[in-house]
Amino acid sequence: NLLEDKPEVPHYEVVSIPLGKIGSEVYSLRASTEKPPYPFVLVTGGTGCGKSAFMHEIILSGAYKYSPDELEFHVIDFKSADKATEFADYQYGKKMYIPHIKYLSLKSRPENALDILNYIQKLKSKRNRMGKFKSYNESNPSKKMPLIYVIIDEYESMLAGGETAGNSYEATMLQ
Repeated sequence: NLLEDKPEVPHYEVVSIPLGKIGSEVYSLRASTEKPPYPFVLVTGGTGCGKSAFMHEIILSGAYKYSPDELEFHVIDFKSADKATEFADYQYGKKMYIPHIKYLSLKSRPENALDILNYIQKLKSKRNRMGKFKSYNESNPSKKMPLIYVIIDEYESMLAGGETAGNSYEATMLQ
């Protein structure tokens, strides 16, 4: 069973989200929490090839394996209003609501993305002042610091504001 791949180590050392299985080999998205460079993943492909489905797999598998106080997601979807928004079902009160999703922006605009990226940057600075992720979670087991994944669907729409806007977003993400 793919989802039997439970954490071998605490979430504050390595996060391992199972994505698929071939034979007996489980393939996971693994991220070390203490060793830079911090992970960035860009998923590319043509229309209809499964990029959004892959992002759903990351969200659902991560939510199954980790509690909301260990892992949270901030989801920004730039699909236009006339297209179906797959992530809409994650909203509170909907059939696939997941408490791991702390921020969900549907039919988003570039300004919304910059706001959430600035928020994440401020949160990152605050966390850095609190000390190492691992040592904080070890010394505060009743108030865990979750690992945060930011998922941006239709990323190129965020950069459509031109070179200046694109550079602003990239600079914010890489800080």
